[in-house]
Amino acid sequence: MVRAFGGAGAPQRLAGGQGTSWLCGDVVLKPADVAGDATRHWLHDVARPRVTGELRVAFPLAAQDGALRVGGWEATPRLPGTRPTGRWLERADVVRRCALAFAAVDPGGLPRRDDPWAVADRAAWGEVGGPLAAHPLHRLLTARHRQPAIVHGDAAGNTLLHEALPPAVIDLSLYARPVEWAVAVLAVDVVAFEGAPLDLLATIGDDPDFPELVARALLFRMTTDVLRGVAPDPAYERVVTAVLRSSA
Repeated sequence: MVRAFGGAGAPQRLAGGQGTSWLCGDVVLKPADVAGDATRHWLHDVARPRVTGELRVAFPLAAQDGALRVGGWEATPRLPGTRPTGRWLERADVVRRCALAFAAVDPGGLPRRDDPWAVADRAAWGEVGGPLAAHPLHRLLTARHRQPAIVHGDAAGNTLLHEALPPAVIDLSLYARPVEWAVAVLAVDVVAFEGAPLDLLATIGDDPDFPELVARALLFRMTTDVLRGVAPDPAYERVVTAVLRSSA
């Protein structure tokens, strides 16, 4: 299976994510199931040829026979770079650069997913019911139309910076949502889990209604936890309190 994707050497477990990725030479392998086939083919066949700009993107690798899933595994290229500590504004710019790189790709063609993250996203935008429908954050939401784009909805731990190369995005978790919502997800994640200051929530966004997008980002993250069978991470409570207080 490693050789099928052009990998080499003994697999090395990679840190981060869900702890299921392995580095084999210049190839990263992780478990894949049938439910992700449509997204893999869309990324490889539809999105990849249309993505432009100075951004490195970890698109799916095809095996020697052209398959994108082999023996329950998928592959992406290893992209040089490091996950930064801090540098939150730079990472927000990468989120925006990613959306710009995908600008020629029709958001309406993004395959529908039904994993907890995708369902939580739809619940946060009021497209389906969700387990946090009575949460106080809902009073911050409006029905205002916003232009969707292809955005990376999990950029905090999946952005790589390099001194000599353009930034990179890995472990693509894409959504058809406003660009600044993806920045809001990044902001929620770094404030909750990386020690970023609370005032970053007021300074990182380019949208005048950024607090609403932060509320949706929080609902997205907390609903995902519930749909995965656990309580929302306590780290979100500090962020929720600050968002509700600032809107009072």
